[in-house]
Amino acid sequence: MLRVLTSIRAVKCTLCVMDLLVIADGILTNVLVTHNMARESNPFLKVLANTDGLVWVKIAGALVCTLLLWDVYKHWPRVSHNKHL
Repeated sequence: MLRVLTSIRAVKCTLCVMDLLVIADGILTNVLVTHNMARESNPFLKVLANTDGLVWVKIAGALVCTLLLWDVYKHWPRVSHNKHL
């Protein structure tokens, strides 16, 4: 039982860290592109790079991915375990 709780906590922490990194990437990209210190090379996000829309797209994408990965974990928890790490 303790191992299951630990793995649930690990999955939740991993998903939270993933979300925070994606959102930080969006904010950093927005700031750097706005100040002409970088450019967005993704053609789909290039249009949004100078606006707050980029951050909102990143947040929405991160949340959708998190929900999908959490659903996969809930249905097939053994998929998320890697004994070799």
